[in-house]
Amino acid sequence: MLRDLTGLMPIVLAVLLTGCGGDAGPKLTHVTGKVTLNGAPVPYGSIEFVPDPAKGGNGPAGSAEIINGEFSTKKPNGRGVIAGAHLVR
Repeated sequence: MLRDLTGLMPIVLAVLLTGCGGDAGPKLTHVTGKVTLNGAPVPYGSIEFVPDPAKGGNGPAGSAEIINGEFSTKKPNGRGVIAGAHLVR
């Protein structure tokens, strides 16, 4: 029985190596910054970067949580942005 299974190992290994990984989507860039309102840091909120379709932008939106006036798309709840012009909300 074991001899029969060892013949399958190269096939199983080949399937695992090719896997389901494929293309993980567009390359994302991380953005950091500060957000103020009337000169004071925004205590808490969120920011979203939407590709600007008027300038050829296309793809997923990036986002980040604002804490004490600062944000980073690299933080745990953030999502990086694709290159190009964006609308910021």
